[in-house]
Amino acid sequence: MTKTLEQKRAAFALAKVQAVNEEIAGEYATLAKRLPSMVIQCGLGQSLAFLLSKEREECKIMYSHLEEWLNGQIDEQHPRRVYNSTKLIEALMHGSRQDYTAAQEEALSLLEWFSKFATAFLIQPKPSQGGSRP
Repeated sequence: MTKTLEQKRAAFALAKVQAVNEEIAGEYATLAKRLPSMVIQCGLGQSLAFLLSKEREECKIMYSHLEEWLNGQIDEQHPRRVYNSTKLIEALMHGSRQDYTAAQEEALSLLEWFSKFATAFLIQPKPSQGGSRP
């Protein structure tokens, strides 16, 4: 059965979110929720540079997820790869404006799934304050 592009994005994001180490789950979830806004405000290039500049594990992992989805040979599991390079940040800097725009749009579409799944699976619900209401 053929899957839609949205199903492929969702499956990729879900697998990556479920593989996040429990020790950094909260930090990763926060990053996954905030990164789409950063991409919209600053652009994909600056957002990737931010991830690369941090020594935090969740930033390294998120960068690798985006690099895997956007960079390399197009195949069944990665149908929207924009660049065929070894390093995403370098490809982004040396590619065309059209490729940059396509990569940014695709990153935002993918990050929407990361944000939703990180919220659903990595954020612990806060204990209720007080008794249950009828």
